[in-house]
Amino acid sequence: MATLVAFIGLFSFVAMIVGLIAVVKGNILTLGIRNRKAGLVVVIVSFVLFAFMLTIDVSEPPDTRADGKPQGTVQEQPQPEPELQRPDPVASLEQDYIDFVSNSSTEISKALQEVGRLCQSMSFTEDWILETAVNVGIIQHYCNQVLEKQPPEKFKEAHDIYVKACSFYILAMDSLTKGIDNFDAAEIDKAAAYLDRGTEHIDVATAEFLKLTKN
Repeated sequence: MATLVAFIGLFSFVAMIVGLIAVVKGNILTLGIRNRKAGLVVVIVSFVLFAFMLTIDVSEPPDTRADGKPQGTVQEQPQPEPELQRPDPVASLEQDYIDFVSNSSTEISKALQEVGRLCQSMSFTEDWILETAVNVGIIQHYCNQVLEKQPPEKFKEAHDIYVKACSFYILAMDSLTKGIDNFDAAEIDKAAAYLDRGTEHIDVATAEFLKLTKN
């Protein structure tokens, strides 16, 4: 389109110049214009045609992109990313502590059940002694972790009760070990008494933890 318009405009411009020359000189046989009147007509027509060409928009249409939208159009502004909420450090610490209590109490409970089962037979065989020692070690390991744990402020009172329970369990395992090593019934009875005290504190601690985790 732009090429065609440019060609017509150029032709009109040339024709206007030729007509103007004809008006001035009066006769240009080689160009087919024989008098000034004809030249004047050519000038007028050529001028009108040339002026009309100037009014035509010869700009190229905007290129289109692969998505069908013309280039140069206003692009949609990207929406801002939603601001990520930062986790509450206090809530995170409290959840970590809850997970710790859940894991340690589960392991202690399973090992205590095994010790109770083993103490019902008191066979004192090598396998019995080894299995008992393994479970005693598990109880001591997790109870010591409880004693060393620093709780969040929200769980401090409940944790203190949990610590007392684990302290009694550690005393119970010490007495049980002595009773087994020395075949000492008094130490074994002492171990049983410590276990009862530990269980009493565990029941209280469990009730406290349940109340706190519901809030």
